Amino acid sequence: MVIVDEGHNIGTKKRAEAIAKFKKVVGFTATPYRSWGSMRTPEDYGFKVIESLTLPEAQELRLLPPLVGIQINTADLVDEVPTTRSGQIDFAKLEKILKKSPDLRPFIADRVAQIISTENRNYKTVVACNFVWEAQELAELLKAKGIKVGLAVNQQAAREIHTDEIPALNTIDRYKLPESNPDSLQVIISPYVASEGFDAPATEVLVWASPTDSALRYTQYTGRLARRAEGKLFGVVVDCLYQTSQYGWTYNFGMWMKSNVRQLENGLLWLGPERDIEGLKQLPQVEALIVQSDMKDLHDLQKEGTIELQEGEFPIIILSLIGTFKGGAKRLVKIAKEVIDELRDQVPEIVVRRSSWTHYFYAVTDKDKFIQLMQAKGVKLRAESNMVKTVKGEFVISKATLEDIFFGIGRDLRPKAMAVIKDLSTREPDLFVQKESGGKTVFVATDKERFIQEMVTRGVKLKQKD
Repeated sequence: MVIVDEGHNIGTKKRAEAIAKFKKVVGFTATPYRSWGSMRTPEDYGFKVIESLTLPEAQELRLLPPLVGIQINTADLVDEVPTTRSGQIDFAKLEKILKKSPDLRPFIADRVAQIISTENRNYKTVVACNFVWEAQELAELLKAKGIKVGLAVNQQAAREIHTDEIPALNTIDRYKLPESNPDSLQVIISPYVASEGFDAPATEVLVWASPTDSALRYTQYTGRLARRAEGKLFGVVVDCLYQTSQYGWTYNFGMWMKSNVRQLENGLLWLGPERDIEGLKQLPQVEALIVQSDMKDLHDLQKEGTIELQEGEFPIIILSLIGTFKGGAKRLVKIAKEVIDELRDQVPEIVVRRSSWTHYFYAVTDKDKFIQLMQAKGVKLRAESNMVKTVKGEFVISKATLEDIFFGIGRDLRPKAMAVIKDLSTREPDLFVQKESGGKTVFVATDKERFIQEMVTRGVKLKQKD
């Protein structure tokens, strides 16, 4: 048997041909869907995805820590990042522009220094950039602020630029040392070396000091941050937004895991279990992050790119399962896999596969059929309003459904929704009806668009522009 780590790197003709010579090959990767070359899906380069665990699912299972996203807005320092005709970043022209911008990297270094050394703590930090010269300049600026910093570059460049003041040799090993060790580094700056094959779970901050248009690269770097370590409550992704004056072609935390990232009332972007949010708000380090961030609305940060569910599809992922059925996540996932296998054998047309740059999952086009089979295996439904039978255009008003389309937490959104119901019911009595669900009475808006419009007029922000 041949085991391939970072299996997406097989996506070239010569490598695929070499692997094809072996009968038993198993690949592992966090990013099976490539964003460049002729071989972009696992099937293209000789693999078939047989098992998948998404980051949000791993967070629900407490295997990986939650992540928050903040922004540094440097848009005034760089007018526009050049792009090619296909809309990709033109890195050759970009390098020339950046070299002529003397204020940019000092500005970034000042802001980063304030973020990574707060609340009497020095956070282990990885800084991602595009060029070695950028890494050197940022390292000089951070060193001048008393921060112990090193460069993680290829071996040839490391030998050429290594100094005792800003090391480039053995820096990853030194970065992994505890802060109490005199050889320890707090920060490493890396154009590409630290994106794969780099394991430092104590990393608490990832800074994107340069733009990227690669979802794969963004995921790989962020994977260094999304690892459990003792005393680590969450990871922080810092996007420098000088590159996003047009928000349509470069990657950031808001675009990444698009359907799962949410914006909290304090402006932070959040990727993690809902049950952790209230505890997060109480942490002093979170208050410090809010002060240091130039908060951007999630709408402005996102772009179309991930493959969305089609109307009427029910995703078979942990978040949907635990919101629909009673029981632990592991048990629900196990039974759901059995049901999906049965459906694929019996009525394969109702099972579809949906994928993004980073992962795939199954969905069903007949939710009722899926629920019936789950119940037949002894799984019980939650008494939630999203189980109410509805017709087209109706909208069930519950904490879960409100969170799906509006910014905010269900417990805060529901009182506002109830105020809308109270105010409109007297003037438009047919706008709301009451239905039974699990022994409880719930309100249903008969005109979803009318209800949404009223919520928006009261200052509630929509998650989706449409």
